[in-house]
Amino acid sequence: MDTEYQAAVKINDASTMDRILADDFVLVTGSGKTYTKPDILNDAKSAGTNYERNDEDIQTVRVWGKTAVVTAKLWEKGTSDGRSFDRKFWFNDTYVRTSTGWKYVFGQSSLPLADTAVTLSVSPTAASVERDGQHDFDFEIGTWKSHISRRLHPLTGSTTWIEMEATVVVRKVWDGRANLMELEADTPTGHLEELNLRLYNPQSHRWSFNFATSGDGTIAPPMIGEFKNGRGEFIDQEPFSGKIILVRHVFTDISPDSHHFEQAFSGDGGKTWEPNFVVTLTREKD
Repeated sequence: MDTEYQAAVKINDASTMDRILADDFVLVTGSGKTYTKPDILNDAKSAGTNYERNDEDIQTVRVWGKTAVVTAKLWEKGTSDGRSFDRKFWFNDTYVRTSTGWKYVFGQSSLPLADTAVTLSVSPTAASVERDGQHDFDFEIGTWKSHISRRLHPLTGSTTWIEMEATVVVRKVWDGRANLMELEADTPTGHLEELNLRLYNPQSHRWSFNFATSGDGTIAPPMIGEFKNGRGEFIDQEPFSGKIILVRHVFTDISPDSHHFEQAFSGDGGKTWEPNFVVTLTREKD
């Protein structure tokens, strides 16, 4: 969520920032200035600050019950009210899990760091160039036979699984910058139809997953994530059994004719994950 927030700041996406920020949010800078949620949103809506960079590095996340603290280095570069800035600093962001999900409640940043004190991976070297992931899903375009193992009662301690076969079809959109996945399966509880529109954001270099099922005909809030070192990971928050949980989708073991997919739930803020939808996909040959 913190990565999603920083990506929203970079493009002045006030709607996403409003969703993540708590109403009583406060930011304290290294110079002692304070900013409230209205201050932050008004700047985004007016596009008073324009970012060339708003990039995190060396990010760590620690969770204690309903509180999470994100620590990272940030490189900000751009213009504000016609004046340019280029600064790097440490920050701590505090999140609290509420009845409506995680909220960003407090931020604190250091004074700008001297260049000699910063070794960010986003330096202007070849190794730091932001990865272009718009073709990450090219491997999945086509039709797949899928064997699915599904846990019947997630997060209850249940170990009861059912097995099913499915057909998955993935179609390329916008030359790979988007794609549409359709899944059909006959299950013990009836016919299952799912739709997933994946969209690539060239500013944040991340993908959003937008799910719908034929049963309700509505699109769920998007999952956000990316591929690194041949592994794709995507996370969101969803209501489940009266509380807000984390949901994770992971793609691994990717080859031209097969790959592995796993959905897992976390009821403890990401400390532990319980798989509940595990899929092995094999490409159908013409």
